[in-house]
Amino acid sequence: MMACISCYGITSVYAEESSTSVADTKSLPTIVVVGSASKSGSELLKQPLSSSIIDEQQLKDSGADKLDNALFYEAGILAQPYGKDNKFQWFKIRGFDASQTLDGTALAPNGFFVWEPEIYCLERLEIVKGANSFNYGASQTGGNVNLVSKRPKLEPQGEITYSVGSLDKREIGADYSGLISDEVRYRMVGLFRQADGQQKGSEMDHYYVARSFAWDITDRTHFTLLTSFLKKDGVPTSGFLPLYGTVLDTPYGKIDPKTNLGEPDRDYSKLEQTSIGYEFSHEFENGLIASQNFRWGRFDLNQLSTFAWGSDNNRA
Repeated sequence: MMACISCYGITSVYAEESSTSVADTKSLPTIVVVGSASKSGSELLKQPLSSSIIDEQQLKDSGADKLDNALFYEAGILAQPYGKDNKFQWFKIRGFDASQTLDGTALAPNGFFVWEPEIYCLERLEIVKGANSFNYGASQTGGNVNLVSKRPKLEPQGEITYSVGSLDKREIGADYSGLISDEVRYRMVGLFRQADGQQKGSEMDHYYVARSFAWDITDRTHFTLLTSFLKKDGVPTSGFLPLYGTVLDTPYGKIDPKTNLGEPDRDYSKLEQTSIGYEFSHEFENGLIASQNFRWGRFDLNQLSTFAWGSDNNRA
């Protein structure tokens, strides 16, 4: 059996004259298109997610000395749900636990080993609420709070502050930024705070030092070095007491909200944390920006705490 396949190709060629007149050509105005991806570039109001920023001035106006204090008036955030605590930060975003990052790098909590931020040494808080925080890496369901460290300014400036407050709080801080040369700047921040806790016999001393250096290698290339050291030493608060039986009456009476059910003569908390990192960025002629950052941290906690858990289930 033989099969024969024939292929035929037909090509048609047409010639057509076209004429274009200058009057038919229109010039459109030049536009600039700006695009961004990942974690940078877009303005806050144009972001398709729920986010907010608490800047340095707002932090000062609030008088906050802890992260959960600074988040008190932020929509969608429940801060200090169990009351005041001089050991840790307690807050939830949209009813769920939230993650923290420092200058864009992860802070991985491990039980009681949780990084302790110092509000006085931060430029701002960047808050992303809900599942959109997963765009920035692994995070808790509630969202993420990015802590932005203070860094060198373009012009020399400085301040010394002293404040007192409730619970026998005393605080002194110093913040100075200066120039080493036209290309190199520095900033030094220091703080000492002493305050009693919510419960009788509890107290905590804070010591914080941060140094940073910024180097403008070229007009398009920048390098920033960030370092910090924190030490806390004192008697921790002991557990949390319920609303009923302390502030509100019950058929069984009530106790002083400052009651300490631990052993303040024996309990202690000693914390030291160190951090060093850098940020590097370069802008190419076509507007593309390449950036890279790194941070190393060490966290040492030695704590002995005795506490009782209070229940208000039988309040009737």
